[in-house]
Amino acid sequence: MPQIRKRGVGISKRAISVQPESVDDSAGRFPLIATTETPVPTMIPDPNNPEAMIEVDEVLLAEGLDLLRL
Repeated sequence: MPQIRKRGVGISKRAISVQPESVDDSAGRFPLIATTETPVPTMIPDPNNPEAMIEVDEVLLAEGLDLLRL
């Protein structure tokens, strides 16, 4: 099982601009992929040296998504 680190790392926010390939105007819907569990390289503070950054693979687990406000 991968190590999950919950403390010491700030929350990142990312934004995208989406041009959907299809839109259902009558229902006001379009398809969108919000996340995948594909690892993405990101920089975090080095736990052994607070002045340095290290690259790690970040994985956003879909089971942790809160979609109640969508």
